[in-house]
Amino acid sequence: MAPITADQIRVLGTRFYEIIDNHETIDNFIDVLDVGNPGYKIILPGVELNDRASTDSWYNRMIGGYFNGSHMIYSVDLESSSEETAVAKIVLIWSASVWNPPSPKSQSVNILTYTTWTVTKVPEGGVGGLKVLAYEIDRLDFAPGTSQQTPH
Repeated sequence: MAPITADQIRVLGTRFYEIIDNHETIDNFIDVLDVGNPGYKIILPGVELNDRASTDSWYNRMIGGYFNGSHMIYSVDLESSSEETAVAKIVLIWSASVWNPPSPKSQSVNILTYTTWTVTKVPEGGVGGLKVLAYEIDRLDFAPGTSQQTPH
């Protein structure tokens, strides 16, 4: 077997963000995450998800508060890779709108996001046999004049 590649991680990442942007079902989101693995975690500003319940809760807040979302992966750089697991730095641009009642207008959110992903090979499910084991936001660079609000 060959080591996990950056291209494979990009495909997984594209699907991960597609699910969020399209407000797909929580089951579709869970299918790309290795939630049953004891090492599972998602670290976002102000919150850490480490089980199904916390992930469900966060995902429902995310899709309930943001709309017109678009995640575009800019780069995927492998830090380490084997046949079973890989760690990659992914840089992406996230644009969305958020409405905070009773405001008469929505606000734009445009963020250059720096993340670290750990992915694992799984016997079934996922994308191309891969799932996200760990996801951490390392840094957020907000575009001037846009909302500084993040989904947590």
